[in-house]
Amino acid sequence: MTSQLWQVCPYLAVFDRPKTIALAWAKVGKVTEWNPICGAVALDLGIGVELCWPRSPELKRSVENLVGWVKGSFFIQRVYVVDVTRHLVEWDEEVNPKRPSRATRTIPLVRLAEEKPRLRPLSIAPADLALRIPVHVGPTGHVCHDTHPYSMDPDATGSPAR
Repeated sequence: MTSQLWQVCPYLAVFDRPKTIALAWAKVGKVTEWNPICGAVALDLGIGVELCWPRSPELKRSVENLVGWVKGSFFIQRVYVVDVTRHLVEWDEEVNPKRPSRATRTIPLVRLAEEKPRLRPLSIAPADLALRIPVHVGPTGHVCHDTHPYSMDPDATGSPAR
């Protein structure tokens, strides 16, 4: 079931303004500096990004508490001895095709069918999506990102890298 959900994406994604999306914005709410990583992913996936005011659950509906719901619905209610993947598949088969969402009062797979006209196939396979952070390879063959040095191929010395 889960693999069906990750094969499509929306035309527009709505976020509030965490640093992962926008680094700076004016008081009127206009973004003055986008996070370049978010921008690259949005371009790769071909999605538009819309921002709403922080703490506006009515604008984002059930997505606002998705992480808390997964923690409470999946992680807290199970004891993991060995096979987390098996538990995840069982949970997915229980939640998506059978149980109505408390936020929408609709079974998620039914909702997915209703939303399908507003979704499209991913333009890039999830396994091929890579974060690209522009860096410059120094004379020693190293790059530095977030204060962490990384070794690069010596042939890349002095060139930009991603």
